[in-house]
Amino acid sequence: MDRETFEIITQSQIGKMLLGKYRIEEGIGFGGFGIVFRCKEMLGSVAVRDVAVKKIARSNLKGANIDLFFQEVKTMTTLGQHPNILQFITADIDDQALYLVTEYADGKTLLDYLDEKKYLTEPEAVGIILQVLQGIEHVHSVGIIHRDLKPANIFRLGDVYKVGDFGVSKFVGPEASTFTAVGSPFYMAREQLLPEMRYSKNVDIYAAGVVLFEMLTGRKPFRNLKEICNEVPVSVPSSISEALRDVLQKALHKDPSARYQNCGEMIHDLEKAIRLDRLHQTALGEDQTGDLDNPRGSEPIQAYYNQRERAAVATRHTPTSIPPIGEGTPAAPISSTSGGVSASQLPNPSPKKRLQIVGGVALISLLLGILGIVYREYNRLVSADQGSIQRDTVTSNESFTPSPPTNEVARLPQEPLPPERMP
Repeated sequence: MDRETFEIITQSQIGKMLLGKYRIEEGIGFGGFGIVFRCKEMLGSVAVRDVAVKKIARSNLKGANIDLFFQEVKTMTTLGQHPNILQFITADIDDQALYLVTEYADGKTLLDYLDEKKYLTEPEAVGIILQVLQGIEHVHSVGIIHRDLKPANIFRLGDVYKVGDFGVSKFVGPEASTFTAVGSPFYMAREQLLPEMRYSKNVDIYAAGVVLFEMLTGRKPFRNLKEICNEVPVSVPSSISEALRDVLQKALHKDPSARYQNCGEMIHDLEKAIRLDRLHQTALGEDQTGDLDNPRGSEPIQAYYNQRERAAVATRHTPTSIPPIGEGTPAAPISSTSGGVSASQLPNPSPKKRLQIVGGVALISLLLGILGIVYREYNRLVSADQGSIQRDTVTSNESFTPSPPTNEVARLPQEPLPPERMP
């Protein structure tokens, strides 16, 4: 499908309903198998929200393509909600097509933004790639490789960036590898392109390196597949700050074992460059200056840190489940050296919770007071009864004179009984 055909089809579809509840507003993209529409989700006659609906005509689907559709649905439902993953809403099928409904990202991708800006300042590029890496880190945590990370699959919502389009992603397990050559060639690592090599999740880290390089320079690091597949290392322009040159050379290393092994390692180096204020504030070829006194001044960087802080707060306020006795690993004693929780990390109770706690303490104090009064009264009564018994005993003993034993008292025999007398 070309752009002209796409425009003709979308214009004819505006105002129509999909799946009985999504009203088509405009076409926002197309690919080899279908069209993506911006739709209004309708509740009766009320428009609830904007959503993106990917419509894939059944006529475009053969066996393998149907499998890819269901694979994408399975992937997105497995990923759940994450601030840097495009949110899955639902999927459905009718007689004409298959539909995948996700949140709407203003119709803009990082590719659209780069087409407009050409290249970005280092703080802005780092803020964007940190958000992307945070999303990919979540993808890897459930055993999935994205395999097609590129600007066209990174969606922009203001200063928040989200990874989407999981059509060729693959479940491989946290530490497993695969060998199928899929993806977009200029964003594929060397081991993805060479048929005799297997690859693992750090091909997504390589692709993130390509995206970062492209944001900083306005071009891709290698001009053709031959340059990708040979062993010549990437050449990073000297105009890029030393901190980012080091990150790019490691992320784009031809040897997978010398590359970052997980997103956390690359995030660490990027955050370190921010903390030490080692990023250039000017884009290549432009006189664009950032906030030199605030390394977090870039809006995408600030959005990234806001997400991290919200996640940290949510984690602190999430109750920890305690396994039954005899199950799981015994917990280490809480101390300053064993990773225990400090008082500053404990959540503050809400006003309602505080009121409930105060009321509970007051009620317990009242009950304890009543029990104390009852106990003291009981002791007083018992003491009074015992004194009465003692006085009665003394009076009785004074009037009683025991009589001496009489001679008629039976006595036990001193000799053993004869056998015939034994019982």
